[in-house]
Amino acid sequence: MLGIQVLCRDGKYLDFGKSFLRYFVVSFVFYNGLYGSFVVLLPPAAMTAIGTVYMLVVIWAFISCFMLIPFHPLKRGLHDLAAGSIVVYKDSFNAEALDRMENPSKAKRAIIILSLASIILLGGGTLGIVKIASSFSIDMGEIFEIQKFLQTEYTVLRVNASSVNGKAQSLTVIIFVPLDTFENSTEKERIRKEVLGKINTKFKNLEKYGTLRVVISSGFNIGIASINFTD
Repeated sequence: MLGIQVLCRDGKYLDFGKSFLRYFVVSFVFYNGLYGSFVVLLPPAAMTAIGTVYMLVVIWAFISCFMLIPFHPLKRGLHDLAAGSIVVYKDSFNAEALDRMENPSKAKRAIIILSLASIILLGGGTLGIVKIASSFSIDMGEIFEIQKFLQTEYTVLRVNASSVNGKAQSLTVIIFVPLDTFENSTEKERIRKEVLGKINTKFKNLEKYGTLRVVISSGFNIGIASINFTD
């Protein structure tokens, strides 16, 4: 549609390995949520720190893949540099023209600009994250442990804790149930009380969260659309 193609710098077609590497680098930006989902498998103590570093790497990858292109003499991003590829108009590869366009000093300036932008953005992001994290009195490890504990018996969508000015305000546990159970008020109330009792028995000092709530959720997903109910 665009009349372009991706080739090796010498004009040959990319083999499978180089194609995979090129797309893998780009996918780090577009599918960062998929890769980031593995962070939750880490121990709670490491999850927050590694998750923060991961997001900073995603930001750097975005800058390197796309923001570098306008400044590079051959309009190459990190994915092209990693795979040794170049994007040209279809059937118009000209090695001599590309050699004339090659400008090491301009490429060096582009990398310097990229590095400075990355340092400023990542540094500002890190300071912001540290400031936000330091203002929270919420123990993320404890939140994770509560969810892990309940998942042995219930389908736990998530456990949320809200904080205002560094002070915890509420802890919310969202439990998913089938539609027939959701329509049964007595059964919903039984599950709600049961979950509250188990949490209070297993975990002490939860009064610091102020309000402890159990939300019952249900619904269905047919791929192109989903409907959810909460109580």
